[in-house]
Amino acid sequence: MGGALKDTLSIDAAFAGMGALSGLGLFLGLFFLPPVSTEKLRTGDRPVVPWSGLIKDRALISIFCFRYAYTACIGVIWSFLPLFADREFGLSGSLTGILVTLGVFVSGLLQLPMGYAADRMNRTAMIITGGLFSSTGILLPYFASSFSHLVVAVCIFGLGGGLSMPAVMACAVLKGDEKKAMGSVMSLMTMAHSLGMLTGSLAAGLAMDFFSLKTAFPCGALIMLAGTLVIFAAAWRKIRI
Repeated sequence: MGGALKDTLSIDAAFAGMGALSGLGLFLGLFFLPPVSTEKLRTGDRPVVPWSGLIKDRALISIFCFRYAYTACIGVIWSFLPLFADREFGLSGSLTGILVTLGVFVSGLLQLPMGYAADRMNRTAMIITGGLFSSTGILLPYFASSFSHLVVAVCIFGLGGGLSMPAVMACAVLKGDEKKAMGSVMSLMTMAHSLGMLTGSLAAGLAMDFFSLKTAFPCGALIMLAGTLVIFAAAWRKIRI
């Protein structure tokens, strides 16, 4: 939608559209969410689980690192793939939007079947396999010479996320139940997401400034491989994720 708005109207219209959609979300929340007075809160006498008990859990930190690495790569793609597509291939806003959308679409399409698989298969193997696909996908733009090459790259990256993220979140839920601290574990996963988006974009920007725009993608691949290696090391040490 953003690319189509840019091509038909202007780049400013894309941001105006984003604001309008955010306003629509606010409107729906204000008028369609149930009132606070109807919420049923469950309280108990369970002691609060200290943060030290969570950050010392190697399995939990392993999936934190992987979630961080994957989201750092998303930060690289969302920040620098449009710029790369424009500079290297002169793609229109619509085609650039399609590129970004394809990665999200492929990943989203796999969420349900891979969620089903994560309940029945080896989650560690799913995460490692997804990490390898994602590492390959984010590296491929460095070697791309056409729009079709970029399409293949983002689809492979999306495939990696579709394979790994349901397993990661399943592990997080199980850890939250085990620790009796579901909210704290989910907040750690959210923190990993936010840190990844922040530092991935920053690292790729530094790579671009000191080397070239293309090196942002190998930088992302190294981050993704590091996150995958953490999961592999946990499996090697027989840490149950």
